[in-house]
Parts: sequence; C-alpha cells; structure tokens
Amino acid sequence: MTVMLICFPGCKELIESAIHFLDTIRKAKLNLVVYNSESVMRNITCPEEHNPVKKTCIGFVQEWITADLGQRVLFNENVFKKTEDAMISEIKNYQTTPEAKEKTVKDLQKIVAWMTPADDKCTMYKQICNLDGFFKETGGFVIHSPIIKYNMKLEDYCHIEKADPTNKRILAVLKKFIKELSPAEKSS
Repeated sequence: MTVMLICFPGCKELIESAIHFLDTIRKAKLNLVVYNSESVMRNITCPEEHNPVKKTCIGFVQEWITADLGQRVLFNENVFKKTEDAMISEIKNYQTTPEAKEKTVKDLQKIVAWMTPADDKCTMYKQICNLDGFFKETGGFVIHSPIIKYNMKLEDYCHIEKADPTNKRILAVLKKFIKELSPAEKSS
C-alpha cells in the first residue's frame, strides 16, 4: 500500500477534525481510504508552501491510491465546472467490466443514501464537501479527505466564499453517474 502523510502546521484541532470526518465516513460504511488515526505524529518538520522556512507539523498516515490502481477525481470541482459529462464518460471507459461498474454504482448509491434524509419529515441533508476520491479500475469509488457539513438544504453550498455546486446539484450528478454506469434496462 502506498501512503501519504497528512499534516498541518502545529494545529492539533485540524488533525482531530480531519480524523473525525474520516471516522464519520467509516462509521457510515462508505468506501474510504485506509488511514491510521491511532498514531498521530508530532514534531514533524515540514516546509511551508512557497516558503523554504521549515515548520513543525502534526500529522497522520493515510492511504494513497496510485495511478495504476485508480483514477483520482475531484468530484465537486467537475460538477462546479459543469464537466461532469466528461468525468462520467472517462470513468465509464476506465472501468471496463460490468462488475467494476456495479461496485462503483453501489458506492455512489451509499453516498446518495447517506446524504439524503432518512424520512420524509426531515428536509436537512448532509454533504461531503470537496468530495474527491479514487475510481478504482477494478470498481468502486474510494473517498479521500472528506469534510462534512450537516443540516444543509438542497440549495445550500458547502463554502459560500468558494463557488461550490449546491447540494442539489451534487446529488443530481451522483444520480446521473449511477444511471450512466448501471446496465441498460431491457424492455419486454
């Protein structure tokens, strides 16, 4: 397994928040990268972006799926840029077997079910902000670095200051993806 170090400059709260989001996704039984929250590393020396000065960071190890095993996709970014048709087409061509596509459909259906209220009385949704992950060649969608928001309406955005897609749009594209990867229904 290839791993990457997730670290933040000296901020324990950011690491705890990242691990909390990963734990939440794992408890929801969604497909998620492997991570080790038990061994948070302290006093790691890391360069600051665009600055050669070294800082002390805190981090943990998380799985990274290499290009030979999966294709990384920035889902929300594709939805915002309205390039979801190209994204779907690329994954349809990448996952060539019906079994691979079936695994992916199941993972995407779990995400939709998790985001959607469990009953008709509640109108509040959940969203995985900055949804990105890996579409594995053998099938499935593995979530990477989730940030979760609760109590969202369909018209809400994860980050208003960024031009994110609405919750409604994310759900619509997930459902479109599911439909496109599912085998065509045979008419009788």
